[in-house]
Formats: sequence, structure tokens, C-alpha cells
Amino acid sequence: MEPRLAIWDIPTRLFHWSFATSFVVVWMTHESERLMNLHIAAGYFMLGLIGFRLLWGIIGNRYARFSEFVRGPSAVLRYVTSILEERPERHLGHNPLGAISIVLLLALGLGTGMSGWLIINDLGGELFEELHEGLAGIMLAVVGLHLVGVAVSSFLHQENLVLAMITGYKKKRNYSGLSEHPSPPPSRGRLGGDGGNCDPSKFNLLQISRNFYPIPTPALPLKGREI
Repeated sequence: MEPRLAIWDIPTRLFHWSFATSFVVVWMTHESERLMNLHIAAGYFMLGLIGFRLLWGIIGNRYARFSEFVRGPSAVLRYVTSILEERPERHLGHNPLGAISIVLLLALGLGTGMSGWLIINDLGGELFEELHEGLAGIMLAVVGLHLVGVAVSSFLHQENLVLAMITGYKKKRNYSGLSEHPSPPPSRGRLGGDGGNCDPSKFNLLQISRNFYPIPTPALPLKGREI
């Protein structure tokens, strides 16, 4: 079997597909009076998922943490430039553009869910009804862009990202040269800096390039479980 790296843990994968499913249910039932109870239940479920993801983005494994994949404008610009120059950066976790879509979807989902809660409890009025519909429409557009991004990234990197989010694994050979475009290492916390998920002594795919870090930092190995 071709060597693979374990990237996405079970909670992250369960969240991803549960969130996608709840969004589909919410959108398909939003105009049906008969299915309004299902619409509301799916909306509550989505809010619960968002709450979990916000927590897991702090205490989860390395690639689930916001500190690992949420980057500033310079990282996003560098990534876009690399694509335009036909030498796309490779990221074991979420790339900078993917990170933007994740943050937007969480924020939009939270806003849509909270405005919906206000409406069903007669606390919002017409203003919040328009806000609810507007946020839902924007969320649908972001979902569409996210799907396009997944398809483009899968093509550019020759990696089935949908399958990776199902199995949790990515092909090791596709990331053997990752030292050209490293991601900043996560800070070490009570989970030991790798979320308690990986053993850095097993392999060392990535020596952090100091060109991207003006402040000297200790070299950390690329963390991921090889099978």
C-alpha cells in the first residue's frame, strides 16, 4: 500500500460531513411550511456543530486548530501568487484560501442560526427575517466557491481532497517537497504541540525554513502519522 499520512481526525471529519448535511437540509426546507420543523431542527443542529468546531479549533489535533491554518493577508497573497505562477504551495492541512472559506462558513452559519432563533421566538421582526435570508444566500455562495476551490486544489495537487476528508489520509508522496512552502509550527501547549496525535520521532518530512521566520525558532518535524 502506498504510504499515507494521517491528517484529519475523526471529530474533524464528522463535523465536516455533518455540517454539510445540515446545510443541505436547511436550504432544501427553508421555503416549505410543512417541513419547517425539520428546517428549525437542522438549524439548531448546525449551531451545535459550530459550537463544537469552535472548541475543537482550540483543543483539537494539530490540523484542526485555528492556530495552524488561519493566516494573515500575506500568506493568502503568497498562496494565490504561487497558483498564478503555476507552482502552487502545498499544505498538509487547510490552505490559506480554504481557511478563509471555513471561517466565513462558521461565521455565516452562526449568524444565520442566531437570526433564525430570534425569528421563531418573535424577537426579530422583518429586519431579522431579511438578515436571515441574506446571510443564508451569502453562505450558499461561499459553499459554491468552497466546492470550486476543492476541485481546483484536487486538480493542482493531484490529490483527492474529498476522499481525504472521508478517510483522514493524504498521500505521502504528494507532500515530500513541502519544505519549499512550510506552514508555521503550532505553539506547544498542554497537548504537547501536536495535539497528542502524532509522534514526531517517526519521521521528519519538513525542516522549517528560516526564510519565512525572522525570529529564530527551533526546527520542528512535520507531524502526521505515517502508515
